Amino acid sequence: MRWFRLLPLLLLIIPAVACKESPPVPQELVGNWVTQDAKYQGKTLVIDPEGYIVLIVDEDTMPKAEHIDHMTSTEVAGVTTYVLDASDQAGTHDRITVMYRAVNGGELRLAHPSQVVWQRAAGPAT
Repeated sequence: MRWFRLLPLLLLIIPAVACKESPPVPQELVGNWVTQDAKYQGKTLVIDPEGYIVLIVDEDTMPKAEHIDHMTSTEVAGVTTYVLDASDQAGTHDRITVMYRAVNGGELRLAHPSQVVWQRAAGPAT
């Protein structure tokens, strides 16, 4: 019978624990990224400061958005490697490895599927 007195407290704690907050996204990653690689022409990679990574394919395709749940980073010889554990709205988990170099205004390389170079797009970040 005592646990009934704890029920209101549990109802307050459970949602707070369930709501995961994104780790802060480093400012160097925030922005719109494009590539000259023919395979990805017309596609934009967006990393926003709220903890989302979005792949925009084109105007007719629904963007693929993933929430960054956890992030680690290491730096070696001017290259910072970020490992992003992310999940989409359906709860599917993904691990994305991004290598950042500050050259040429910033370059990203995604580890998979290839070493395509993404550069910061001109204009404001969305």
